[in-house]
Amino acid sequence: MVHSKADMVATLAREAGIPKERASAALDALTEGFATALASGQAVDIFRLGRLTPFERKARKGLNLRTGEPVEIPPTRTAKFAPAPALKARLNPTKETGAGKLEPVPVQKPKEPRATGGKSAAREGEEKKPLFSKKGKEKVGGKEAPEYYEPREKMFD
Repeated sequence: MVHSKADMVATLAREAGIPKERASAALDALTEGFATALASGQAVDIFRLGRLTPFERKARKGLNLRTGEPVEIPPTRTAKFAPAPALKARLNPTKETGAGKLEPVPVQKPKEPRATGGKSAAREGEEKKPLFSKKGKEKVGGKEAPEYYEPREKMFD
């Protein structure tokens, strides 16, 4: 889920207990401050989130994909983001926690595939057939099976 500006304004207004207009103005001032600092070459530290640093890409040669001619790409300025340790720990909850123990992470069981009713759906009462048999001369599924193949049940257990 992507958070839009409207989502961030609503969350900021709810958490801070201020009207949405003031929350929108605060968010605009914050992003404008970040952009101004980066444009002037300064890094921006955002507590518990990370650091934005200005970065200049060097000029390089590229290729025009339509014509195949070489093209000179001018230098550009952009920002790089480095996550803070607090953000990394929140995104990776299995990292070591203080006493050398790993914090347990709840794992959700994958959902069972549902039968869609099509030709590929599993039919009740139908046994699984091996992809190839152990007997090398027998035909399974219209193909002659080499001797070194094992039945499908043994390959995927």
